[in-house]
Amino acid sequence: MTVDRKCLINWVGGKRLLRKTIAPLIPKDIKSYIEPFGGGGWILFYKDRWADLEIYNDLDGRLVNLFRIVKYHPNALKEELQYLLGSREMFFQFLNGTFITDIQKAAQFLFLITRSFGGRGDTFGTVKKSCGGASKSHLILQVVAMK
Repeated sequence: MTVDRKCLINWVGGKRLLRKTIAPLIPKDIKSYIEPFGGGGWILFYKDRWADLEIYNDLDGRLVNLFRIVKYHPNALKEELQYLLGSREMFFQFLNGTFITDIQKAAQFLFLITRSFGGRGDTFGTVKKSCGGASKSHLILQVVAMK
């Protein structure tokens, strides 16, 4: 079954706009679905199940960690994100900070990509909430929506 759901994140070079074009090109009788460039997971999560074996990969391990934390520790991630403010100072603290736990790393990563220009996570920039920009409550809602 195809589900047109919103994924947790948009990703530079992502397949969000191509998912409806790519999905019909994937044979229905495949035994395994392997996503070598998973990014935001737009193709993988477009359908409830592609095959008995589904594998998500991405060169950026922060993405893999984020999806793992959303799956196994969504409430801890929500708590970590709950009172974060969209400030330039906090952005640069997170960009240059050291975080100990995988939950902190996931929160840091989600904060940086939702508060950066173009979603790259390296340049502070925001847009109005009405244009899809991130707010402190927006991060929490994203995590809840993925659960």
